[in-house]
Amino acid sequence: MRRGISGLLIVGLAVGLLAGCAGKGKPPAAVTKKQAPKQEKTAVKAEFHKAHISWADAKGRPVMEASFKEAVASSNGERAIVELVGVKADLFQDGKPASSLRAERIVADSRKKEIRAAGNIRITSGDGSSAQCERATWKSSANKIIGSGGVKLTKGNITITADRFEADTGLKHVRFYQGKAEVH
Repeated sequence: MRRGISGLLIVGLAVGLLAGCAGKGKPPAAVTKKQAPKQEKTAVKAEFHKAHISWADAKGRPVMEASFKEAVASSNGERAIVELVGVKADLFQDGKPASSLRAERIVADSRKKEIRAAGNIRITSGDGSSAQCERATWKSSANKIIGSGGVKLTKGNITITADRFEADTGLKHVRFYQGKAEVH
């Protein structure tokens, strides 16, 4: 009797193993669950072409909305970084539109809550003021834009050129460094 049970168990194991091998290389589900290694946080990377992206604060209010020609996004679970090419973005202050930004390229960093822009940047406020520069950083939580490289700000009939500027998101309060003003 013992031999019959032992033989039956061996036949059962053999059938089980063969059934697992016959399953197109997939082991039975019970084996997979026991042998599966514990998953670690994985980095995510995605590419987009001609799309739209929105960024909101913790209260759900808009921070930035942008359209772009190309993008590469990555995340490690704690931080998201998005690099956009051919960007047209609306920047918000306290959930309300403050200015628009056009740039060849921007990198948005969710942990720092900022974007860094480069190449032919043009920032236009709701009142028609505009700033041009080659590099800019927008710190959304501080409501601050810092621009450098060929800075030119136009407000009405006044044009100011400078090495660098700091302004609020709506370009209402602007400080220039190494600049000069012209009245037209």
